[in-house]
Amino acid sequence: MNVNGNNLDFLDVLTILSVILQIMGYQNDLSQSSNDDLMRELQRQDKAYLDKIIENQNKILEKLADLG
Repeated sequence: MNVNGNNLDFLDVLTILSVILQIMGYQNDLSQSSNDDLMRELQRQDKAYLDKIIENQNKILEKLADLG
């Protein structure tokens, strides 16, 4: 009976570890979603800044062309 008891204990420990790993995976999935949201927002800001820089450079080029 001792052998069966040890096997059951071992299986219980494996089950507990499995549940813990599943919870950790779920937490990682949740944080990944928020990271994806942040990345999309940063990419949107980068595009807006780049568009503004290009607009300003075109204005500068127009003024230089008017001087020349």
